[in-house]
Amino acid sequence: MNRNSLLAENYMRQEVRWDSLIEKYYCNSEILRWGTNHRVYKNNSRVIKIEWKEGINADKKLRLEYEYEILKSIEGKVFILNPDYKCIDGDWHVIEMDFLDGESLEDLILQGKASKVSIYTLFKKLFLISCAGVFYKQFRARHIFQSANGDIGFVDFGHSSFTSPLIALYKNISLFSINNWSIKAGRFISIAIEILRNRKDITLSIEKFRHEKAMTSYARKSLRPKSALPEGLNTNPGDRVAANHISKLEDSLIKAIHENKKTALDTFQYQLCGYGMTGYRDWGCVWDFIRRNIDFSKKRILDLGCGIGAVAAFSRLEGSKHVLSIDNDKHLLSAAKNYSLAFGINDNTYQYFDWIKENIKSELHYKADIVTALSFRLEEIQEDGLIEFLTQYPEIIWQINNIKTVENRLRDKGYKYFKVLTRSQSNRYIIYANNIHD
Repeated sequence: MNRNSLLAENYMRQEVRWDSLIEKYYCNSEILRWGTNHRVYKNNSRVIKIEWKEGINADKKLRLEYEYEILKSIEGKVFILNPDYKCIDGDWHVIEMDFLDGESLEDLILQGKASKVSIYTLFKKLFLISCAGVFYKQFRARHIFQSANGDIGFVDFGHSSFTSPLIALYKNISLFSINNWSIKAGRFISIAIEILRNRKDITLSIEKFRHEKAMTSYARKSLRPKSALPEGLNTNPGDRVAANHISKLEDSLIKAIHENKKTALDTFQYQLCGYGMTGYRDWGCVWDFIRRNIDFSKKRILDLGCGIGAVAAFSRLEGSKHVLSIDNDKHLLSAAKNYSLAFGINDNTYQYFDWIKENIKSELHYKADIVTALSFRLEEIQEDGLIEFLTQYPEIIWQINNIKTVENRLRDKGYKYFKVLTRSQSNRYIIYANNIHD
């Protein structure tokens, strides 16, 4: 790193702060949601929602204290979550509650299993919440969970609010909503339709929606000038050099998505704490799993299918020596270079390689300690050839969709250690393997 980057300094201070808190009070927790000042963890059978003091909203209704009041008001009437609220070390505000074990409605829809969900039970739960005078703001498929016994629970009551039961009923269960003079199906009706549309092609329609969403998500918001960083990357004082590079990154990414819609499928690689489009995981969450399990110190990294270059930037912040970023899209290589430059890193290397037309094993020569392959687009490569390439390197970080098959093949290649780090998207996982130790 060669520039004194406020963005990099802010990120590193932030992670030290969070690491110290978790190590002190919630050791061995698993992160569920990543944010700069707000995170959610699972610690044994409890969910831990934490806010740092500087991230607390001026509006009381957007704070954890208010969310706790809502949880207490429905405790025993709708769910039993045993919520608790506390302030730790004067800096951290915390809600603890029981973990809802089950499958999210979003996952069930993507798997074509939404018929397992009872619309009546869903309606009943939402009706009871409404009768308690609560408007449930976060009523979305990813926040609705069904347990093994068929019971339904909701997670994340942030930004929800108290109101009269009649208004809550209208907002939660109305057939239609009016927004900007247009009439749309109400939130409950929209969810019910998704359940009833439980067809085999639903996954394709959702992926198509994500492509289309990506086409518009990266158009720079008119309210954010080019001299400002997007949400999740803000620094105080502002880092104008970083903002300029992020602006160039966005321009390149928009061009890449317009030219190849498959680029949009790498959602988690593009999103940092709300910056970007919706995915199962955002980059901050995925990277937290990676950095806590893998030592990057003084190692050389080859990042195949680099996207906007998140691996190149963040692995250097973890102490890696050098990163070679490879992609078959020149717009993404430009984006990747600008991402590293935003963090003050100007000595990584970027290489164009057409992995569809070329022999991936014979054409790439780089002595790396770790190879990363996180792009959805790498599925265009014939699996045997990709495995032959990846297994040239001692350590592998790879996004896959068939855990058992990949584990067996890597073990056959001499990789003694295999671990699933986290789920990145609805049916894909990030795994780590090495041939160094058990």
